[in-house]
Amino acid sequence: MGSLFGLGAGTPSRFPYPDRPQPSPGIGPSQGQVVRARLVVISGAGSGLFVYSGTPAFGNLVGSITSSAGTDPYGNAFLSGITEYQTAGTNLAVQLAAGGIGYYFAPSAAGPWTSPLDISMGAGTHDLVVTNLTAGIRLLAQSGFVTVIDSSHADIAPSGDVTGVTDSATINNVLAAGMHVTLLPGTWSIAGPVVLLAGMTLDRTGATVQPGSSWAGAAMFTWTGGDVTIHGGIDYGGTAVTANNPAADVFAPGAGATNWTITDVTARNINGWIVNPTITGSFHASITRLRGNACNGGIQLTQGTGNTTVAGECAVIDANIQNCTGNPALFIQGITDFKASCLDLSVDGNLNLTGSTVVLQGACGGGIAELDAGVINGGNAGVPVVLITTFGGGSPSNWAIAGNAVQQGGVGVQVAGAVARMRFFGLMVQQCLGSGWLFTGTVPGPAATGSMVALIGCAGNGNKTAAGNGYDVEVAAGATAHVLLDGFGYGSTLATDGLIVPAGNHVSNTGPTFPDGHGVTGVPAGW
Repeated sequence: MGSLFGLGAGTPSRFPYPDRPQPSPGIGPSQGQVVRARLVVISGAGSGLFVYSGTPAFGNLVGSITSSAGTDPYGNAFLSGITEYQTAGTNLAVQLAAGGIGYYFAPSAAGPWTSPLDISMGAGTHDLVVTNLTAGIRLLAQSGFVTVIDSSHADIAPSGDVTGVTDSATINNVLAAGMHVTLLPGTWSIAGPVVLLAGMTLDRTGATVQPGSSWAGAAMFTWTGGDVTIHGGIDYGGTAVTANNPAADVFAPGAGATNWTITDVTARNINGWIVNPTITGSFHASITRLRGNACNGGIQLTQGTGNTTVAGECAVIDANIQNCTGNPALFIQGITDFKASCLDLSVDGNLNLTGSTVVLQGACGGGIAELDAGVINGGNAGVPVVLITTFGGGSPSNWAIAGNAVQQGGVGVQVAGAVARMRFFGLMVQQCLGSGWLFTGTVPGPAATGSMVALIGCAGNGNKTAAGNGYDVEVAAGATAHVLLDGFGYGSTLATDGLIVPAGNHVSNTGPTFPDGHGVTGVPAGW
């Protein structure tokens, strides 16, 4: 058994038996191995209780209870409060004082003791507060909540609370502390938006996030600062029936958000947009390797009005968004400098009855390479797969769109209104109910501000799959936009004709091929 050594001063009161003889106060050795008392009072300056491993000596102090720090008669530095010491190997002290736990290290038993961290309860809360963190700690709890923390990072595991209240609080509390966060694999339920601060990274690889039963909010993830990165994970609406899930977008960067990145994300049955930022000014963004299925909508980038533009500087690379149930897979309005490549997009023709797969409208501009857009479960009459049109007094201009295919819509590609300076390269439009390419533009050229649409190396195949008239290329009556068809391939054998052109047109058809055996209808004299 360890030795006890007491330091004391002053004369205690005659307590607890003032009517009996009292021993003289002082310090002295015990007469046996056990000390029994109803009350031990240690008071005065320099007082304390000290416990040693074996004979009291330097390096043998294992515990102390003192009101202040100091050094015992053997050279052992001690701390205030209730403290346990470990001096074999690492010199470690664990202190209980002022309602908290302090962890200390020292080069030797002589000190000095320095604290890498303190743990306490938050005032008036049940929060665990860690301060003076200079290294790392690992906290394990029976609820399944696991956090690995250093000064800038936390790994968190889901709680299993299906209401979403616990997981939302956990994630947002750590993010509010300014840490980068990793959501460990598992199913996460959230009750409201996860709010990221500027400069944060959220890694969700292997995690599935869904609205909980207590969900209230318009978006699952949001932020207003710059340099936010979200990587990995699956976002799930909650059930396989999209319309039955809470109406919420997945990623909704707020006003002023810029330089944000979303990468390697999958969204399923989300009853909202996958990406839907609030755009009030110029911004930079990158979306890569985005997967979506049976969500209400895909990516929406809109400045809100059609007659003004915002420099988007947004790049979308490798996006596969299928079966959108209520909105387009890609919607661009009032945004310039948009760039995209490797887009595989579709809407569900049974559920999305009036929506196009791709909509470019208002004063917007940019480029798309390797576009594959269509309609699952069959198109709807008159609804184009790709709609490019005037909106709010503004019109798309200076777009370049290159291959691959647009297919299975009511119409393939419709260019409407005052659209200007559109260029298509190597794009096949096929298997549409009506016409493949439909031009209804009404602004004449060739003035600098006039509308010019050029199709270079494009084609139509298998169009007019429904009753009625349909063409590979249809220039609507009254359309006055300038259209260049350079090396167009007309391959729809069921089409009423390959190309129909109204009188007074501004269409040039150079180097065409007609493997379907059709020709051109309505060509004015001298054309």
